[in-house]
Amino acid sequence: MLKRLTALDLFLIMFVLMFYGRLSVVLFIPQYAIDYGIPAPYYSLHFAMVSVGSAVSNLLSIILLRHVNPKKMFLAIGVISGIYEVLLYLYPSPETLLVSGLLIGLAAGTFWSLTFLMVCELIDAHGLSTTDAFSRYNVITTVMSALTPLVAGAIVQAFGYSIWLLSALAFLVISTVIMAFFKDPIYYKTYGQYPIKEDLGKVLGNKRTVITFLLTMLFMTLTVSTWSSLSRVFFANIGIRSVWLGVLSVVVSAVTIIVYWLLARKRFGTRRMIATLGIIIFAAELLLITFTSDPLIVFILEGVVGTAGIAAVSFATQNILKNTFQERTYIGRPIFALGMYIANAIWFAACGYIIADCGGYTAVGQILGITVDQLGFRMLLLIMALLTVLWAVSMWKYEGAMVKDRKD
Repeated sequence: MLKRLTALDLFLIMFVLMFYGRLSVVLFIPQYAIDYGIPAPYYSLHFAMVSVGSAVSNLLSIILLRHVNPKKMFLAIGVISGIYEVLLYLYPSPETLLVSGLLIGLAAGTFWSLTFLMVCELIDAHGLSTTDAFSRYNVITTVMSALTPLVAGAIVQAFGYSIWLLSALAFLVISTVIMAFFKDPIYYKTYGQYPIKEDLGKVLGNKRTVITFLLTMLFMTLTVSTWSSLSRVFFANIGIRSVWLGVLSVVVSAVTIIVYWLLARKRFGTRRMIATLGIIIFAAELLLITFTSDPLIVFILEGVVGTAGIAAVSFATQNILKNTFQERTYIGRPIFALGMYIANAIWFAACGYIIADCGGYTAVGQILGITVDQLGFRMLLLIMALLTVLWAVSMWKYEGAMVKDRKD
């Protein structure tokens, strides 16, 4: 049976195992921190450290790939991920939360850059169908994004945090061992002769790149990315935790697929209209969640309403990244990600200050005459809702470059 497996099959098996070994821990760290009594200010700092680590890893990936082959880098990712999981297992403390955030970021940025690069290399080296290879990669990523939180949440709920961490570590060890036995020449390739200056010039000299950078970095990462990270603290505080957080992830993936399928079959207006409507829907979710702590209502708002909005935005603007960074651009994606993560790190630190200054996660107060708990976090939600309004306005101002409709 093993002989019938292709090089792509073997890589995707390793990818699945390492995906679970990493993501199953990352998603539940906020809940872990709350239950171990780690002070709330460290939550935002943890996410800031994740962004710092991701920024550094994207820069390092450009440098290291000139001298270090992908196989060694994958092995390093396995070791780094194993270290932060062991630290979380042995020392549940504020310091560990910050160190683990940095290590998670270091592993995450390089992991995604490498997996994308390896799929491209496997296509070229073995004459595979680009459509088939990337379809399998994207489907597996989508399925794992849904099932990993569900399985990990069930483990946390049934067996506790120790087994949760040990199970993730086991998957990491297995995936790292598999990678150690890979002999395909593509895993030993370096990219020292790549024309970095020419590639960088193409990326930064393109006006579309600058506008894409502003759209994604200043709006999506300051709203959607912030919410997707800090919301897990909010969810844990209102009772959406463990297996229910996993169920929520499944619903989010299902709704995203449905929205993409519907929009792909029938265009309900221009890309600008679809993107703007999606942003407004997401803003409505933030505003409504500001005034409720009911787990069921929040579950529906996040899993269905907000997810549908973000999926619509992603569908309408997907050609931006495709046209800006061509499929095999080596330096464009890491440089773009570097700026995005630096902005995220600064913003997460600012978010922590805003939340603390407004009373944190424990304060009770009034917003527009309505009494709410977690006052500090809800004030941040209002700020993010305002940012989404600016985002929607930008979609109209820069329509030509951002969401240009294509006939193909």
